[in-house]
Amino acid sequence: MGGLYSRPQSTVVAPTQATSHSYEELLFKLEQQRVEREIALIQAIEERKAALRLAEAREALKWSIPTGLLTIALSVASAYKHKNLLHFSPTFPIAGYLGYAVNNCYGKNREVVLNEAEKIYTECGPQLVPEPISTDEVHERITQMHEDTKSHF
Repeated sequence: MGGLYSRPQSTVVAPTQATSHSYEELLFKLEQQRVEREIALIQAIEERKAALRLAEAREALKWSIPTGLLTIALSVASAYKHKNLLHFSPTFPIAGYLGYAVNNCYGKNREVVLNEAEKIYTECGPQLVPEPISTDEVHERITQMHEDTKSHF
């Protein structure tokens, strides 16, 4: 059988345990790489969302600061003109809001929030997330809903 397209008998390799092991290893590496790419993609999307929220906050700040300062100035002028300190009272919440907005846009507010979230998670851990609902609870809820609908009619 020495045709033009035939192979010699000695070069034919039967599938062995070693080749199946290499396939498993290859599949494992490919799956691991896919998972890593998914995680990287999710992280990139979250970073873009955070950048968008920060950009929106900075754009809103361009309107909040002049409006807040104008309101403070009018409150101070009104308090001076009418000799009434109650007219001066809106300045405190406005100043607090503007301070928070500036800190949110240009300060280290994000780092503080992330550190606080990490601290809460280490203290409380899995207690923050409720336990998953069981099938028995689902069936109880369905029967309760059926009983409620029957009692209403």
